[in-house]
Amino acid sequence: MAIVFHKGVFTLTSFHTYALALTIWFLPMRIALGESPVSSSHPEIQAHSIIGCKATACHGSNVPDSKNWQRAFKIWFDQDPHSRAYTSLLSQASVKIVSRLANEELLASSPKYLDVLASKCISCHANEKAPESERVLGADCQVCHGDAEAWGSEHYSSKWKALGARRFENAPMFNVESLVSRAKICCSCHIG
Repeated sequence: MAIVFHKGVFTLTSFHTYALALTIWFLPMRIALGESPVSSSHPEIQAHSIIGCKATACHGSNVPDSKNWQRAFKIWFDQDPHSRAYTSLLSQASVKIVSRLANEELLASSPKYLDVLASKCISCHANEKAPESERVLGADCQVCHGDAEAWGSEHYSSKWKALGARRFENAPMFNVESLVSRAKICCSCHIG
C-alpha cells in the first residue's frame, strides 16, 4: 500500500496503482528531456503498444454487463497477477533475489541491480516489445496473445474467425484456445 497526495487529498492505494501513476506522471518529463520512452536495450525489437487493445470499443469496456472479451483488459488488470509482474521487481523480495544472483548485496537503485533486471528478469516480468512506459503493466496482452500489431486489423472479422485454428498458422499471433499452445506460452516464462 502507498499514500498518494492528489488534488489536496491523501489517498491510500495499492503499490501497483501508485507505480502506474508515477509512470504516467514522469513519462512526459522523460520525453521532454530527450529520453526515448522506448527501450533501447533491444533495438531489433519493435515497440508495439496495447493502447488500441484496451480501448473502450475493444477490450477496455468498464460497463459491468459487457461480455468478458469486452472487459478483458479491466478483468486482467484487476485480477490477474501477471499485471503486477513488473512491479514485483520493485519489492524487497526482488532485491534479495537479485542480490543472490549477483553474489553481492545490492540496492534497488544501483546500476548493477537494474542491469540484472534488464538482462534476466524483464523478459518474463514485462513485455520487451512494449514501450518502456507500458512495462509497468507487467506481462501484458502481447506476452500471451502475440504481437498487438498483428491482431489489429483482422481478428474481429467474420472471415478470419471462419478459418478456425488455421487462422494462427504462419501468423505472429498465439493460439491460446489450444491447450498445447497455451502451455508452451506459459512454460516459456514459468519454466524457462
